[in-house]
Amino acid sequence: MDNQMNDGYDRRDFLKMSTMLPTSAALGVGALAVASNNAYAYGTADNTQGNPLHASMSEEEIAALPRVKQELVAPPFAPEHEQVASGGPKVVEVTMTTPEVRMEIDNNGTEVWAMTFNGTVPGPLIICHEGDFVELTLINPKESVLEHNIDFHASTGALGGGTLTHVLPVV
Repeated sequence: MDNQMNDGYDRRDFLKMSTMLPTSAALGVGALAVASNNAYAYGTADNTQGNPLHASMSEEEIAALPRVKQELVAPPFAPEHEQVASGGPKVVEVTMTTPEVRMEIDNNGTEVWAMTFNGTVPGPLIICHEGDFVELTLINPKESVLEHNIDFHASTGALGGGTLTHVLPVV
């Protein structure tokens, strides 16, 4: 794959622009970039050349997509979802909390303070389909001591969008 993407942006421009995306993250669709009010999805298994998956979508077009609220469940279970995508792309709404929880990690009673997602380590599974957008609401409870964030391995920006999701405890 060369460093120049089809729309005239190089890899460095893409990384710079990706930090402008709000706390929405794209899972399973590759990385999103927002430039000139157009969003593009890159880098899926079927799209290894870095070409946009769909024609560009403006923020208004993304806002007009159907919205699906996904209720997360503790691992190893998966949330209710379609096995095969129906219709076009959707915005999958996800809400997650980041409580700091004291957890027992062995049979000897050893405990650690864990930074959890919805109270579990690992965090819950988020399921979406290629072309979907994920809108994440990340809540850091007031009982937390530390700032929290989340990174998605196939998401926007450096550190999997982790720099976009820094959340201080609720005051």
